[in-house]
Amino acid sequence: MNVLKKIWSFLRSMKFGVGLLLVIAALSVVGTLIQQGKPADWYAQAYPGAHRAILALQADHLYTSWYYVLLLALLGLNLTLCSVVRLGTLIRTGADEAVRAARLPVRTRLTKPQTDAVRRHLRAKRCTEREIEGATVFSKFHFGRYGTFLTHLGILLTLLFGAAALYLPKVSDMDCLPGDSITVEGGAKVYVQDFRIEDDAGKLDYASDLYITLPSGDTSDLTHVSVNHSHEPRIRRGGDLHAHRRLHAQQGRQDRTLGRRRV
Repeated sequence: MNVLKKIWSFLRSMKFGVGLLLVIAALSVVGTLIQQGKPADWYAQAYPGAHRAILALQADHLYTSWYYVLLLALLGLNLTLCSVVRLGTLIRTGADEAVRAARLPVRTRLTKPQTDAVRRHLRAKRCTEREIEGATVFSKFHFGRYGTFLTHLGILLTLLFGAAALYLPKVSDMDCLPGDSITVEGGAKVYVQDFRIEDDAGKLDYASDLYITLPSGDTSDLTHVSVNHSHEPRIRRGGDLHAHRRLHAQQGRQDRTLGRRRV
């Protein structure tokens, strides 16, 4: 039982949480310095003396490696335990706080003019006034005690939404040359009419002209998409136009060949 209590105390301790934050921050720096998601031969060329260690430690996809995910899960557990324990303590102590204040021993007796002056001052400060067990108790900022809990809750929500944004999206790479088509999940076909890597001014700009055909046979208008610009192709059904889906043009690899696109 003592061992379980020690484990419980350790998991919700500030030292454990700070230690996790430091380790996660250090790994994040490593993940920033090492390019992610490249083929194994790319690391062999870019890091000839360290590519084996990089691949063995999963540093080529560090943010989805098992140990990074484990650290995030432990941090989430630590924040959850801290928040739950802290909230329970605040609720218990908050209910008895005014009563304990009313039962404090009298250390200094004030005259009636002094008491009235203190009362006017506290009322001017918009303090809440209550009569408890024959004593007058003034209080203010009842929600101030929840500051630490709200801080922990904010970090926890940031962690959860960040993890959802990192791990839930699905990205697939498909090759399609101009004039060809690919079938995506759900049965819809994407036809690439044209692809270029420069705009009219000669600046680098991966762009495609394409249209979509649904499994039902409905077809969109010809649509222009480019890097970091989203667009909603319009699908024609019975003469009416309506939005079908949003396409996001993703940043292409620098070494891609003409006509290769990330869809």
